[in-house]
Amino acid sequence: MSRAKDILVNKQIFIIEDPKRGKFNPYVGYLVRVKWKRPWGKKPAGFTAQGVLTWTFCKYGRTLIGEIITESGKIVSCPWSRNYLEIGVIGPAEGDLLRWAANRRMRVNLPVPTWIAAALDS
Repeated sequence: MSRAKDILVNKQIFIIEDPKRGKFNPYVGYLVRVKWKRPWGKKPAGFTAQGVLTWTFCKYGRTLIGEIITESGKIVSCPWSRNYLEIGVIGPAEGDLLRWAANRRMRVNLPVPTWIAAALDS
């Protein structure tokens, strides 16, 4: 990850959200850059996407997925695993990207983090 603003990513970014147990990913609403380490979901190794982390979830009890909304409004599903993905956190998102992330969370019946709701109100 080449940006000077990238911060060291700790293991918390790989938390899979489980609202029933009160587990939430602390990086939801942050601008991230992801790069595939190996092919996944019709995307080749080396594919890069940048956008806001909307939510992380587990499909069929096995596949860990993170969802990112890019600046063009496209939703990109990513393999949310250290073995498949390099992740760089750029910083908190702002403006339309943050609004899109909040709307997406509401559509899938997930609570919007308080810092995102406060940023949208101001």
